[in-house]
This record gives sequence, C-alpha cells and structure tokens, in this order.
Amino acid sequence: MQKKISLLGMIFLVLDVHPYNVGYCGDDAEISYETSWGKERFVSKQAYIEAFKYYKRYMEDYSFVDIAKIVVTKLPYPYCKLSPVMPFNPFGMYFNCEYVRKIFVNNDIKTALEIGSHHGVSTRHIASLLPDECRLYAVDPWEYYKGSYEQFLSNMVISGLSYKVIPIQQQTNVAINFFRQFKKTFDFIYLDGNHEAEAVVTDLENYYPLLTATGVICGDDWLIKTVREGLQQFAQKHGLTIYADCNFWFLKKEDCGYCYKSFLTAENSAWRFGNK
Repeated sequence: MQKKISLLGMIFLVLDVHPYNVGYCGDDAEISYETSWGKERFVSKQAYIEAFKYYKRYMEDYSFVDIAKIVVTKLPYPYCKLSPVMPFNPFGMYFNCEYVRKIFVNNDIKTALEIGSHHGVSTRHIASLLPDECRLYAVDPWEYYKGSYEQFLSNMVISGLSYKVIPIQQQTNVAINFFRQFKKTFDFIYLDGNHEAEAVVTDLENYYPLLTATGVICGDDWLIKTVREGLQQFAQKHGLTIYADCNFWFLKKEDCGYCYKSFLTAENSAWRFGNK
C-alpha cells in the first residue's frame, strides 16, 4: 500500500516564494532580504538579491492521505514504532529541487545519503527521484525540539516513502562510523547539516570519500558565509572545482583543479560525473 500511495498519489507543486522567511511570499527582493532571518550570515546583500529570482520552493500536497487508515505495525523499522502517526507538517526551506533533479537526470543514481533532514522536505524529493528498489539514508540528530524525529518519521509515512528512507538519528561525526563499518558508498550525497565552516569541512572530509567513482556531493546554502568558507577550504585542499549559484553547489574533479564555475552558464556535461 505504501508504494501505491507513492506512485499514484504524490502531487508536487513548485511555487515562487521567499526562501528564508516563509511569512513573506512577495516578489520584491529588497523586502525579502530585509525581512529574512539571519541576513547577517549571507555573503552579501547584493548576492542575495541577484539570486532571489532563482528561488523556487518545493511543495507537496498529501491532504488526500487518511492517517487513521495507516497500519503502523506493518511499516518497516523504525516507522513501526510510531504512536501515533502525526499530521503531515510541510515546514521546510528547500529551493534546490530543479538542480537536484538535473543531477539525477544526467546520472545513474542508485544509492543516496542526506546530511541534515529536519522535517524531510528535501528528503522526500530526493527519495522520490530514486528507483523504488533503492534507498536513501537520512542522517540527523533531530534535536530541534521534542518530537521532531517523530514528525520526520510521520512525514515519510504519509508521503509513502517509509520503505525508501532509512533514518540515522545521530550526529554526522558519529554516523560516519556506521557507514565506514559496513563499507557503504553513495552515488549522491546532499549536505545540509551544521553550517559552521569547521563543521562543513569535517562533514566533507568524512563523507566525500564515500562517493562512488561516478558519485556527486552537493548541498545547500552557498550564500551563507561560513558554508562558502568551508567549501572553499575543502575544495582548495583537494583540487576540486566548485560549481555554485543561488544557494546550491556541487563539487567536481576537473583538470583545472581548484576553481569556481557557474552552473547556470555551464554546459550540460558539467552535470555528468565520472571518476572523482
């Protein structure tokens, strides 16, 4: 039943809205910047305003799902421990759906990992792009508030993705031991965890080696100063090219070594990945 809901029922809408302040849905970039949270963390006001036109929020509608009819005991672990399934909560700020989709279209992705999931809006999109027999590991401590982990699990159940998403409720520096122990590798890694520069570097150092030969590591919040600093430090150390625009980025091993390129103006070949 879970797969039928996933295949037949999911409705995805892409709407133009403000990327950080969900209370502002206008199209004025100046107002959007002034009302957004954490604007002091952005690289610059001008960069934010220039990127504003590219922001598109990923939305879903699961209002048709009757949670009272979900048989929790038949769900895979840990979803079968939910008591009860909580109402769907779509809260989340995920604006990279078209770029993530483009990576999937241009590459054969069967194994995926997400660092930082919160309520799972990006998780649901990434999982929906994977073939039914494939799995997405979602790593997050879910320490935002009491019940946040249960909300994530409930959102996965309601979206029909509990059979596809495997949650790992741990800090990233602890979860890495599990993946190393079982020699897990991934075609796709999405990074949206701790945004401090040191933490970004640590996550990249830990998880970049888990990529397959044709794998890609990408993520959110290129416009945040500390995220950009961490990415640049890691890419320079390992001679990687940073493709970044708006709030999205991905890393690639190219002959030019460490440099920055715009993926908005890049040829389609930039979205295809070979040996790292």
